[in-house]
Amino acid sequence: MLTEKEQNHLNKEFMRRANSTLELLKQREEDFIAVFSHGQFILAILSQLIGLNFENMLKFRYFLLANEIPNGAILKVDIQNEDLIWFSPFITSHLI
Repeated sequence: MLTEKEQNHLNKEFMRRANSTLELLKQREEDFIAVFSHGQFILAILSQLIGLNFENMLKFRYFLLANEIPNGAILKVDIQNEDLIWFSPFITSHLI
């Protein structure tokens, strides 16, 4: 069992990795990039993208529960600039 201090450190590290990944993606010059990861990490990146800051991981947990990504789902994201970001609905038509 982790102490509260250890858990807080892991939570901050998780969100730091999500932010770092988002910043790396923003620096890419390609018009199309496919990102494959688990839903929790994808939602951490998306939360950062739309400006949500989850210092409190319980609030992030609520965000996860409200925005559950089906396994294997596709979510298209188009970042025109910092103020214009488009998200598709979760695409699951390819799943049987």
